[in-house]
Amino acid sequence: MHGRKGFLLNGTNYRTGGTPVAVFPEEGLNAMTSETCIVFFIKHPESDRVKTRLAAALGNDFVRNLYRLFVADSLEMLEELPCDSLMACDPQSSLEQYTAWLGPGREYLLQSGNGLGERMSDAFVQAFTRGYSRVLLLGSDVPDLPYGVLERAFTVLSGGATVIGPSQDGGYYLIGFNKDAFTEEVFRGISWSTPTVFRETRSRLRAQRLTTHILPVWSDVDTKDDLAALYQRNRHTHFARSGTMQYLARHWEGTNGESRL
Repeated sequence: MHGRKGFLLNGTNYRTGGTPVAVFPEEGLNAMTSETCIVFFIKHPESDRVKTRLAAALGNDFVRNLYRLFVADSLEMLEELPCDSLMACDPQSSLEQYTAWLGPGREYLLQSGNGLGERMSDAFVQAFTRGYSRVLLLGSDVPDLPYGVLERAFTVLSGGATVIGPSQDGGYYLIGFNKDAFTEEVFRGISWSTPTVFRETRSRLRAQRLTTHILPVWSDVDTKDDLAALYQRNRHTHFARSGTMQYLARHWEGTNGESRL
């Protein structure tokens, strides 16, 4: 395991909190393969914190299976990108549980902090501490996000700008920084899980005088209506062949599109 280290960034000494968290189960995995990495925020499917609104409507077993496919489909896309990936794991479950689920050939870290803002900020600090110059943080509830959106995000970061992808519910599905532009202030004092998250974050980015590129609006999946919308918009897309869509198709009426769920 690798211990945590502090680093000086824009005149501020950043240090990640808690115990060492990075796990490199296979020799050589700790060597960076690029200057860019994606921090992928995930929860363990057996956790009672996975998609709670969906689970309340559709049942825990259905949603746990669905979430496994969300993550699998997202990882399949991430593996095609020319960058490293860090699995940022909700600390309600152990790193051993995540490794048993997703396999040893990945890098894992535990999210650390009080609340979502601190956890996201700490994940950026951990990635920059490892030596990455550009870091994207991606949520696990946009399994049908097009590959081209992530390509665009990389291009923006390479040009020196900050990048954010707003979600239709007022939050955001992705945010990215260059090391010399990162600031924890962007994550402080945000009304998380409300329709004002993107607006508040955009205001903080402006206050820090950061050049920011806004990616296309995309729909994350938090509710039964969100799930129905994902299914309908992807019935004739490339994503129709995904594990997520095949699983959903078994729970949808055939021709009239009416859900059996």
